[in-house]
Amino acid sequence: MKNTIYRLLLVVTTISAVSCKDLIIIPERGSINGYVTDNNGAPLAGVQVSATFTAPSQSQGQQSFPTTLTAQTDNSGYYQLSELWDDVTVSVQQQGFQPTTTLIDLSENDQPSLNITLSGSPTIGTVNLNKTTFISGQADTLSVRMEVQDLYNSNSQGYTGNFLLKTDGGVIASIINATLLSESLNFYLFEGAISTEELPVGTYGILAEVRDPDGNMHRIDLAQHVSVE
Repeated sequence: MKNTIYRLLLVVTTISAVSCKDLIIIPERGSINGYVTDNNGAPLAGVQVSATFTAPSQSQGQQSFPTTLTAQTDNSGYYQLSELWDDVTVSVQQQGFQPTTTLIDLSENDQPSLNITLSGSPTIGTVNLNKTTFISGQADTLSVRMEVQDLYNSNSQGYTGNFLLKTDGGVIASIINATLLSESLNFYLFEGAISTEELPVGTYGILAEVRDPDGNMHRIDLAQHVSVE
């Protein structure tokens, strides 16, 4: 009985030793790509995306050290990082935006897509027009008000806003400078006005835009139109 137990223990020990000896962890090489946008969904160009990882050593016994590679987004916000290994820490630190860090395991997928959203841009909320139809030659005023929310900037100095009138062909016919009327917590109220006597007969679309002190901008194309008849 003792001999039988001894033989079983010997077999188990031998199998365990062989299994541990033959266990080899193979490093995984891959790439990561994706798009960087702001909190309004606008693509961000010129953003530096960094990937930090530890590549396998070139020779046995040689110590490996962390490596960082960087890529810059193009005009569409696209970036690509290649020649990465194993666990990769992807980080973005862009002036005017909150930093982000994401850990990617290439052993699960060696070519993952990682879209990154940076928070920091102001967001245009409601935009109101005093009226949308005007008579050519009559003295009248188009007044536009815009409410903006900014959760990421505590400095109220340096905000600028504009309203752009465009023709049906997309040509900018007039730019209305907006004035900051008031602010409350994270909300800002802008207003701009123009005399409609300056506008030729036609129908105009309206773009509203705001830029914060960091230079981050939000622009929207309003569904409303203004007609001068």
